[in-house]
Amino acid sequence: METKIISFCHGKGGSGKTTLNNLLASYLHLLGYKVLVVDFDIGQGSLLDLRQMDIDEAVDQNLLYKLVSIDPVDFPKIFEDDLNGEYDFVFLDYPGNLMQPGVISSITTIDYLFVPTGFDVNDLTAFRRFVRLYTEQVKPIRDRAKMNTVFKGVW
Repeated sequence: METKIISFCHGKGGSGKTTLNNLLASYLHLLGYKVLVVDFDIGQGSLLDLRQMDIDEAVDQNLLYKLVSIDPVDFPKIFEDDLNGEYDFVFLDYPGNLMQPGVISSITTIDYLFVPTGFDVNDLTAFRRFVRLYTEQVKPIRDRAKMNTVFKGVW
């Protein structure tokens, strides 16, 4: 099975990205798939904090997917050289600031992209910015490489 890259991504903090990445990654791991979660939100460390809570509560380590922190600048090369084919699914957990170096190039690797958002004016404004960023910067790169992205929107 070819590795599929999945992300719940949005250009705003507090949209549920980390929670949704964690829940779906955990579910697939418990179904027996080989799952890796990459934490790009290095400054925030939400996933690392969740993992530490699991460890502190003596959760069986076999129930936990593999979690690593990688700089988004390095991800495309690391994925191609070391990760592609080693996992069934790789989840990317992004920071709220998508202008961080390397974020755009790493978004170009995503096969299944979900954009969780609320319906207040700030969420919808950030969602519109994200769609514009994707359309103008990510989609042309994927189109040139003949890569298909499943893009799921608002809920």
